[in-house]
Amino acid sequence: VLNVVNGTISSTANNGGSAIINTGTAVCENVTLNGAPNADGSWPSYTVNNTATMVVTDSIITSYHGAVASYGANAVLTLNNSEIDMSGIPGFTSHGMYTYNNGKIIVNGGEYANNAADQNATGASVINGAVEINGGTFTGRIENYSGTPVIKGGTFSVKPNAKFIAEGYKVKANEDGTYGGILGALGDFPLIGTVLQLFSSFTPGVN
Repeated sequence: VLNVVNGTISSTANNGGSAIINTGTAVCENVTLNGAPNADGSWPSYTVNNTATMVVTDSIITSYHGAVASYGANAVLTLNNSEIDMSGIPGFTSHGMYTYNNGKIIVNGGEYANNAADQNATGASVINGAVEINGGTFTGRIENYSGTPVIKGGTFSVKPNAKFIAEGYKVKANEDGTYGGILGALGDFPLIGTVLQLFSSFTPGVN
């Protein structure tokens, strides 16, 4: 088990490799993980590459090309109250979170942004793939080139595709132009809604 608590890990070479490559079990808490800089019209590796089990809590991940990738049938990367800060590379497709080959990412709160200005042209995104979103704030596009996101909570700068919203949930537009307030199918108070449905199923006057 790799445990990293506090501190900073950086990939510093131009177009360099990952700050962390996990093939076992890794736990990061209150850590800053910096991706390599890009140069000469090329791009660096993802800041975090995960093929097994990894949990990142209260941490910051920076990147130009890609922040976290989780790939392989046994790969599960969990982000708890963390942050992704991506500048993006003009003209290149960049992803904040990316899964493939049956990998998975779970997000439980935090702030995640792909700030690339040309996302619509390049297909860049803050989320791409089998990402389970239980909460957090997301800036950038959401795509499913390599797996389908499942959204159960969170606030989004771009309206999520309806097919990404978990069954039994719905998303609403906020006054500030964002989308969020993911609700259960029965609204803000699903338990009350269930009780009301039970009462409405009774036939008055019949004992």
